[in-house]
Amino acid sequence: MNHEYEKIWELAKPYLTKGRWWDLWHTELSIGYMEDILEGEGMLELENKLMPAIILHDIGWSQLGEEKNYAWHSKENRILHMKEGAKIAKRILLKTHYKIDLIERIVYLVGTHDKEYLRESPVSLDEKFLRDADSCFIFSEVSFWKDYHLQGSDYTPQSFLEILLEKYSKKYTEAASIIVKENVKKRKKEIRDTSIDPEERYYNLKKAAKKRTLDD
Repeated sequence: MNHEYEKIWELAKPYLTKGRWWDLWHTELSIGYMEDILEGEGMLELENKLMPAIILHDIGWSQLGEEKNYAWHSKENRILHMKEGAKIAKRILLKTHYKIDLIERIVYLVGTHDKEYLRESPVSLDEKFLRDADSCFIFSEVSFWKDYHLQGSDYTPQSFLEILLEKYSKKYTEAASIIVKENVKKRKKEIRDTSIDPEERYYNLKKAAKKRTLDD
C-alpha cells in the first residue's frame, strides 16, 4: 500500500474493529484480492478509486448493533451499512486530503457496493471490480467456516460449499475467478481433514479474529 492508502487504512481500522467480528480480517483480505485483480486484469489505472473504496467499503457496519453479527444478510442492514459507510468514508477522505475529484466516486462506490444483494447488478468496471474483490472473501477460510457455523446446520461442509459455489462463484473478472478456485481447493482440503471438527474451526478463527482486532 502506498502512503495515501495507508493513511486511509489507519483511519478506517477503528471503525472496522467496531464492526462485525470479522470485518478487519475481511478488509485485509479484500485489499489483497483487489491488488491481485487490478494487476491480473491490467487495470492499475483504477487503483486510485478502488483501493480507497475497498479499504472503506464496510466501515458502516460499525454503526449497527449486535444484529450485524448474525443478520448481515437482511435488506435493511445492507442498506444501512452502505448509507452510514458512505458518510464516514467522505469524512475520512476529506481528512486525508485525498484527490478531491475522486472523492465523490469513491463515496458512491462505498454507498452502493452491496447493491447486488438488493438485486441490482453492478454496471461500471469499477463497480464490478469492487464487487469481485469483496465477494472473493466468501470462499476464504474465515468466511466459509463462519457461514457454515451460522447457516449450515442442515448440511455437511461439502454440500454447503457446493451451495456457495452455485450462488457466488460467478465473477466479473478472470482474476477473481482464479482467486475463488484457489480458495475452494483449500476449503476442500480442510473439509477432508476430519481431525478438526467444524465447530472447533469456527471458534479458533473467531479467536484469531479477536486477537487481530486487539492487536490493532
